[in-house]
Amino acid sequence: MQSKKVAPFKAGGVVEPPFFVGREQELRTLVKNAQNLTQNSVIIGPRRYGKSSLLHNIKIRIEANSDIIVPMINCREMSNLNDFCDITIGTILKSYEKRHRLKGLFSSFHRVLHDKILNGFKAVSEIGGSVERIGEFYLKFREKEIPEEELVRQTFEFIHNFIEEKNLQMVIVYDEFQKTDTFNGFLYELFKSSMDRENKVKYFFSGSSLSLLKRVFLRENSPLYLMTSKHFMRPLIDEIVTKFVIHRFETQRLSIEEKSDLLFHELTGGIPFYIQKLGLLCWEQTLIEEKTKITSSLVLNAFKKMLEELDGEFEARIISRFSDQQRKIIKSFSQSKSLRMVEIAKAMDCKTSDISSAMSRLVNAMVLGKDKEGNYYLIDEVFRRWLSSQI
Repeated sequence: MQSKKVAPFKAGGVVEPPFFVGREQELRTLVKNAQNLTQNSVIIGPRRYGKSSLLHNIKIRIEANSDIIVPMINCREMSNLNDFCDITIGTILKSYEKRHRLKGLFSSFHRVLHDKILNGFKAVSEIGGSVERIGEFYLKFREKEIPEEELVRQTFEFIHNFIEEKNLQMVIVYDEFQKTDTFNGFLYELFKSSMDRENKVKYFFSGSSLSLLKRVFLRENSPLYLMTSKHFMRPLIDEIVTKFVIHRFETQRLSIEEKSDLLFHELTGGIPFYIQKLGLLCWEQTLIEEKTKITSSLVLNAFKKMLEELDGEFEARIISRFSDQQRKIIKSFSQSKSLRMVEIAKAMDCKTSDISSAMSRLVNAMVLGKDKEGNYYLIDEVFRRWLSSQI
């Protein structure tokens, strides 16, 4: 029986080695900070640069080489402060159970959230300690005896009490942290208090918003000002990309035509998700056509197919995320990789002062980048090439 072929690339979701590549220096630095519990950190990068994968691999390395527990919390799952509390506490309990091969803590807490009041109280009282205390506050919250803000305060008290009770060290990760920006601002005050108080807990945040970084972590009147080290994620350089794709194809006994490997960086701009996606489509094409070599034409055809698959997503993005003026600015990059603001204004038949605020918002949202010479460019090179294909 013919064995099932294993795809040499992985597009979507978090990735681990051998699919995780090009972030070794960042990984070493952040793991060292975490293992020594020396710094809180914030990781900033555009969409599809691999922030979640970087955090996932930080977690793997820390937990493999220390007793530190790393709860990974996705802020995309939160819509309000109540969600923040539920998900934070639940994730910590599940992480502790998994590390120590225990059961019962999370299920008891879950009953407090969803079961009848009496049943929930009974469940947590049987466990006692910090879980019982936070469970009691949740039951009071359900009975509307305490406000939501008090529940959030007690969530941070739970973190303190739980680590002391269990003699733990923790690195708590909040991925997509910009999603909390719509919550009550006092949340950041509570993070600061926890950072000042705890020596057994550090926080890692990630986000895809420069405005979040500036407002929450760099503004002098912000509670979290100078409370974290900052790490900016960049695209992968061409040398790393070519070495990676050549090696991944070699695992399938596929050779690659001279200079065809360079297309993977040129077409994707070094953005990890797109590199993986393009490699996957190329590999699938070799199976269909029974080829043993990756050629330039094969890569270009696979890239065209990738644009077709992304068409609906890109169309929705440009319609729903941007104002009319922002759309016009973005579309001006369809035929040029970089432009000065005066060139964009000229193409739009307006003054630079008319578009300066819209340009700033696009930079803060990490849609546009700006180089040292003052030229602007679309951060997502594949999105730019899709725009070009629409004209």
